[in-house]
Amino acid sequence: MSVVLQRGIYCVFACFLFVSSLCAEDIRLTVIHSNDVSGQLTRRGDRGGMAARVGLIRKLQTSGPSIVLDAGDALGPNARSRFDGGATMCAAMNRANYAAMTMGNHDLSLGWDVLTERQKEIDFPMLAANLVRKDGGKPPLQSYTTVGAGDVQVGIIGVLGPEVADKIDPGHLSGLRVGDPVKVVDSLAVVLREKKAQCVIVLAHMDETSALNFAREVKGVDLIVAGGFSDLDRGLQVPGLIRLVNGLTLVVTPSNGVSIGRVVLHLSPDSEGNMKVVDVSAEQIPVDRSVEPDLETERLVNDLRRRYEQVASQRIGRIAGKTYRDQGRIVTGLMRRYLNSEVGIVNRGGLGLVPSNRVLKVGHIDHLVPFDDRLVKMKLTGAQLLSIVKRSQDALREDAQLIFSGLEKNTINGRPIQKNELYRVAVVEFLANGGDGYGEFRKGTDVVFTGMPLRQMVVYALRDTQAVLAPREFVTLRSDGIWHMNWTVKGAFNRNYIDGTTLAYRAQRERVSFLSGKTSLAWHTTMNLMVVRDMGKQLLTLDQSLAIGQVGTTFGDLTRSEDQLETDLIYRYRTQSVADPFVLAGYSTALSRVDGQRPRLLRGSMGFQRRFGRTLTVRLGARGQRDLAVEANDIGVEVYLDYRRSLGSGKFRSRVRSFTGFTDRHVVSLENYNSLAFPLIGALSLSVQQSNFLYRVNKIRNTPVDGIAYRWDLTLGLVYDLGWKWY
Repeated sequence: MSVVLQRGIYCVFACFLFVSSLCAEDIRLTVIHSNDVSGQLTRRGDRGGMAARVGLIRKLQTSGPSIVLDAGDALGPNARSRFDGGATMCAAMNRANYAAMTMGNHDLSLGWDVLTERQKEIDFPMLAANLVRKDGGKPPLQSYTTVGAGDVQVGIIGVLGPEVADKIDPGHLSGLRVGDPVKVVDSLAVVLREKKAQCVIVLAHMDETSALNFAREVKGVDLIVAGGFSDLDRGLQVPGLIRLVNGLTLVVTPSNGVSIGRVVLHLSPDSEGNMKVVDVSAEQIPVDRSVEPDLETERLVNDLRRRYEQVASQRIGRIAGKTYRDQGRIVTGLMRRYLNSEVGIVNRGGLGLVPSNRVLKVGHIDHLVPFDDRLVKMKLTGAQLLSIVKRSQDALREDAQLIFSGLEKNTINGRPIQKNELYRVAVVEFLANGGDGYGEFRKGTDVVFTGMPLRQMVVYALRDTQAVLAPREFVTLRSDGIWHMNWTVKGAFNRNYIDGTTLAYRAQRERVSFLSGKTSLAWHTTMNLMVVRDMGKQLLTLDQSLAIGQVGTTFGDLTRSEDQLETDLIYRYRTQSVADPFVLAGYSTALSRVDGQRPRLLRGSMGFQRRFGRTLTVRLGARGQRDLAVEANDIGVEVYLDYRRSLGSGKFRSRVRSFTGFTDRHVVSLENYNSLAFPLIGALSLSVQQSNFLYRVNKIRNTPVDGIAYRWDLTLGLVYDLGWKWY
């Protein structure tokens, strides 16, 4: 064949392609879309209902090339749909010829096992391109799909917003992570174009801010069908179309299926004959009573309704409270009672609202507890609970805030929270797994996943209730009090100093327990036992300590030294006023004798105590004492200060107890104990203690004396500290 002839054929072929492109017709593709149907199978008033929705969708599909898409949260959390695990909803979506959907957080609320069963039943893929395995394994869901609609090849990608992961029980996302949706879509859009997709649509389940930011940044996309917005319950006030500056269109519909979205994509050939989207129009079509329902879907829904009503119509008890907080406190109170816990916690988004003070049915509990969550028991420290309270107060989303029972105003059942104390806490699995960003729950100890459904527990409780179940039912829960016991033993090297006045007092047989010992080097052992009965308003404390030392000028000549025994019994009544009243009875003595006699001092005081912040406690009271060694009585004023503070990993504590007597002896005493402890291993810590003691008296056995007796000591040693708590 000659070169001239070949060139002629090429020219004719090129002209044919050019003319064909000019003759190609524009195409209008209809995209029928939904989002956040939330498993709503029946009507809400005069709107919605899956039978009518399917009827409308099937009718819209007869007008030309079309595809039907959903942007997530189709299967739940509506009670009827949850009753059969979303099976009826999936059958209805099959009837409506859905082409694809993306997974929303409520679609996974029943767990992967249920969702896997639903995927076997639907005739279309569930997409989540940026939900990937951390180990790089096969993703749990398909990333994209392609669908032919008339002469148009449509590529569809599904993505989740990173914030959606906080709304999913972290237990369901074990080993998974939500990747950057922009990067994922940008790369997949290129893949779909290479597969000859003429139109790329993204199904995005994310909040409003994330969706708009995503739409501004993503490339190669013609349309975004969105879901997961927080305010989609506003019906027809929800904007059906948002067109950004970059020309990309985002569409969304109200929740609960009260309307259907319809988008018309106008595709036109470019100069190379490729079809391109040149215009987008959108509208919302109300699903009202004028819509003719699909009879097969209506039969499916009615069958489910009958099965559900057989269970849901059973009558149970009544519940008080007209607000989410009031009814939530009842639920958390039941959690505490059922799991024998001090604190009950549930997330605000995990509860609904039911009619107050009227006989309820089982079906009402599906609204009060809309999710199939289960109870978990664990122990958390006071510091962790305070962090959880702070996080709840700072939560921007209302449904991410928490409702507490037993914990209020930094107290637990009326008792101030102690940062290092362990508390029994009842929560739901969603929180136990760190849901809504509450990672503190994952640090709990002695965690028990009971498997008891929260909804079932509430039903049982209401069946057993003879009257109205109200928050006051739980006011006295745990108010009968708890026991604390702390035992400490310390072994230490001690440097003790006694001044001359102290020796002069002793020579005149004045016996004071804290002035015992000699100027010496010693091996010192101290044991302390504290038992506390905490009844919320009332607090009874027994504090007993025993110090025994071996003393000498060197470690080679240590002999038994005087010892010291102190016992205090304190009753305090907690009030909401400026200070708490207290009554104290104390006894100071020693086991060993000096010159055939040992110190014995009976003390009694009463007054008021106040705590300033978390560091300083001040106690002021009138005190009377009987010195049995010299047979003298003293009456005066006692002041007690207790200062505690954390210094990095160490703990500092300083205690001061002073007494000023008004009787003729004019006794003045001051005891100061300073300690610094650093944790080593477990309950073992390194302790440094420095103490100062001052004592002055006018006369001893009616003989005048002068001077101030003084003693100080420095102790360096190891401390073993054990604590118990029981009910």
